[in-house]
Amino acid sequence: QLQISLSLPMVSSRDAIVLGSGYHLPDRNAFLISSKTILEDTCRFCDIPKPGKGIVRMATESIFYVELMKGDVISFKMIGRDDLKLRYMPSTLLNYLSQGHLPFDLMKTIHRTIRNFSGSVWEKKIEERGAYYTELEDKVYEQ
Repeated sequence: QLQISLSLPMVSSRDAIVLGSGYHLPDRNAFLISSKTILEDTCRFCDIPKPGKGIVRMATESIFYVELMKGDVISFKMIGRDDLKLRYMPSTLLNYLSQGHLPFDLMKTIHRTIRNFSGSVWEKKIEERGAYYTELEDKVYEQ
């Protein structure tokens, strides 16, 4: 569940429930992740929570390309399309959100998740599926 605060007065925070697929690209020492909003109220893979009070469910589609470079450097590229479910938005504000604020907020969320990983739901999921994540880690490190 992705949660985004638009940091604008009078505009509610947004969330989205997404389903992602990952692809390992060993010849490039990279991986590709595509994600798309689950629009239904149910999913065969997980329970879909209702949006919290005052939060609007948005739609999003994204592709992330992550390549491991030399010297522990990561190249990160993203293409995304977000429907924020706003009835009216001036184009200058929409451009600010889509080209500046939303990508920055996504990176901030990723950094916060990494910093607060210990004891998180993500750590628990990795513990539950240890063999699967060990296999992924082995594929990355064998490059």
